[in-house]
Amino acid sequence: MPDTITITSGQTLSQIASQYGVSVNELKEANNIKDADNIKAGQKITIPIGQESAQKSDKTENKEDYNYERQKLHYMDLKISDKYAELAEAKTPEDKAKIQKEINELKAKQAKQKETAKMELDANQDYILITPNKDINVEDLKKLFDIEDGAVKSHNELDYDYVYYGDDVPTELEGRQYKDYSNNTIKKGQTIKVRPSEIDNQGAWKEFWNWALN
Repeated sequence: MPDTITITSGQTLSQIASQYGVSVNELKEANNIKDADNIKAGQKITIPIGQESAQKSDKTENKEDYNYERQKLHYMDLKISDKYAELAEAKTPEDKAKIQKEINELKAKQAKQKETAKMELDANQDYILITPNKDINVEDLKKLFDIEDGAVKSHNELDYDYVYYGDDVPTELEGRQYKDYSNNTIKKGQTIKVRPSEIDNQGAWKEFWNWALN
């Protein structure tokens, strides 16, 4: 039997879809919603429990795995939602102002993401696919989408100007082992892929190499 929930302040259809393992389109159809952005706090919506996204594959039969990958795709929605939860618990005007500023910054970054590129899961839920709407330097793309160092180089056949030297990294290249394609431009319409675990995980790759090279 379908569940009915009440939308809370700051919640989006993407967040709700990720949480319940359904698609945004399924939510829109079940609730006769024309515009996914035109929802508000206090509005009741029905969750079509038991329905599966058309993109869901045999590899995502485990609902927890499915939710994790969907959550990584919509990680900015979840970050914003978490900040709204913090805001609701804040006690002082100073804390509220600080958290509201962080929310505004996250929303601005999310808007820039949507303006810059399309972000989706591949058919098997193995990779997040990012397709720029305009030419962009790969390091700028990594920063905007919080992609960890080394991830782009690991999964995409692109030219890049750094060669791995094992433990003997030349002095002039120190630090660049963490770059992907420092002088490379991802062209408009060119899709790159990264693992869901490599999104919003800044520093993990760098920490690994710091350990490995010391």
